[in-house]
Amino acid sequence: MIREALEYLMNKQATFQNTNDNYGREYIGYNGIYKMVRQDTISKGFNLTTLQGIVDYIMEQIDSQEHGSNLTIHIVSPSQVSVFTELNADLVRTNVIVSNAILSEFKMNNWYDSETFMIHLLSNFVNTDDLKKLVQLIGTISVDEGVTTEDDGFTQKVTARKGVQLKGNELLPPRVALSPIRSFIEVDQPISEFSLRVKEERGIIYCALFQADGGYWRIEAMQNIKNYLKGNLEPLEIYNKIKILM
Repeated sequence: MIREALEYLMNKQATFQNTNDNYGREYIGYNGIYKMVRQDTISKGFNLTTLQGIVDYIMEQIDSQEHGSNLTIHIVSPSQVSVFTELNADLVRTNVIVSNAILSEFKMNNWYDSETFMIHLLSNFVNTDDLKKLVQLIGTISVDEGVTTEDDGFTQKVTARKGVQLKGNELLPPRVALSPIRSFIEVDQPISEFSLRVKEERGIIYCALFQADGGYWRIEAMQNIKNYLKGNLEPLEIYNKIKILM
């Protein structure tokens, strides 16, 4: 079959032509009919760190002549959002934007010495009344020789030893409501409940926060992202061509 086709074209003295369009794409044609040559390379999308960057990209209609205004915004997680074009003739979507929020290095379920713990609280959490109370409480626990703790799973009791600023016994709250920065800075950070634990090792106080809300904050954070994008993009004429998924 291939041999017959080649013989047919040779007998017809067929001449193929190559051409390029305004975007540099290559086409090959015969008898006035052209087909685009499949490109081996795909342009990389933008790597951003904010939601506002996505809004600016759409408002300025960057690359819109290339892929049109039909875009799908995928809220992948509380800290990542991707933007895709519609399917092309090859049933392929182009990922034009990936935006990753800049997050703190504070880790839940990790033990920190009390000073480092306080620094993380002040720099990586939203300033609330509960946060202020927690910082004040942690600031009163210091040791020269150590502390003993009693923990029944609901209330933790810290008993001060010699050289400790904390006098007598202090009851730590079983749970604290805090708002760590876990999503994009443009949106409200969800408030979650955490289990606070304190321990002493070799005269050093260590503190840790353990998540106690089952991860529900993720849904709230992603909904906050969706509301932010919708509120900023809805006034645009092309908004009806934009889909937001989460």
